[in-house]
Amino acid sequence: MTFPTVRASNTSGETAAVTTHTVSLPATVTAGDLIEIEVSTHGIPTITQPTGYTLKKTIASASTSLAVFLKVAGAGEGGTTVTFTTSVAETSGHISRAIQDWSGDLADVVVSTGVTGNTASPNPDAVTATWGADDNLFIAIAAGRQSQSVSVWPTSYTGNQLFKFGGDTGTASEGSMVASATRELNSASDDPSAFTFNQWKNIAAATLVIKPAAAGVSLTAPDTVTHGVATTATGDLLSTVNVTTGMTLEYGTVAIAQTAVLDGNDLDFTPDVGVPTLYGSGNAVASLPLTPDSASAGTTAYQVTLEITDG
Repeated sequence: MTFPTVRASNTSGETAAVTTHTVSLPATVTAGDLIEIEVSTHGIPTITQPTGYTLKKTIASASTSLAVFLKVAGAGEGGTTVTFTTSVAETSGHISRAIQDWSGDLADVVVSTGVTGNTASPNPDAVTATWGADDNLFIAIAAGRQSQSVSVWPTSYTGNQLFKFGGDTGTASEGSMVASATRELNSASDDPSAFTFNQWKNIAAATLVIKPAAAGVSLTAPDTVTHGVATTATGDLLSTVNVTTGMTLEYGTVAIAQTAVLDGNDLDFTPDVGVPTLYGSGNAVASLPLTPDSASAGTTAYQVTLEITDG
């Protein structure tokens, strides 16, 4: 399994109070990425997410709000902007990330209940992944009115440390900052330690967890068989292979002789293409992508019996 990772990120903010807030997306976004946006606002307005986004969480403190928007990226979104609105004019700070190698389902992004308070050390609450332990990506998030910098980050949250203050730096009381950082952890849950902000009035904080992409569903680098030019051979090849992408076998016509066995259960495979065409002779290489007829998410290895016949 591979941890979800941040492909690219960006920050933006509104230094004057407005009702339409412009968020800058990362310069590089690939279709299928998770676009994850965190915003803080001065005050506690009603926040409406950008068109096409899901409002995953809002947390309102006495004079600052934290919101998280999510979207499965389409083509051509890198380097663009989106807008969200507030019911009254406010300043705001924004962090955006494009995250790859995730499950692709917004239901596989979980945000904690959230906490509020009045402290320089906002401490995000624990989050638990509904799917259990996996190579999960955790994000600790905090927002604070008047805060303009971070001096201490949650322990082990060393990745992608970003913060953005939105407001007039000369009048900090009229602004709000959002800060967040990531951690890769094979665990069902995590409870980050506290941030330390330079100043504060009210804070809101939460923790987010993202499920990784399922294990690949085709095969790579199995054992290979090479038949002598003058011989006719038919036999079984038992290969233990990792679940990744692509499959190559040397020489011959490949046919599925039996189902794969996964944890004692049959796992049927169907060739994506028919019998592969071999080019040339001798140790020509054929590619046979395979698609499982039943799920194999989470599997690290399994055995497949193939019949190899001279071509």
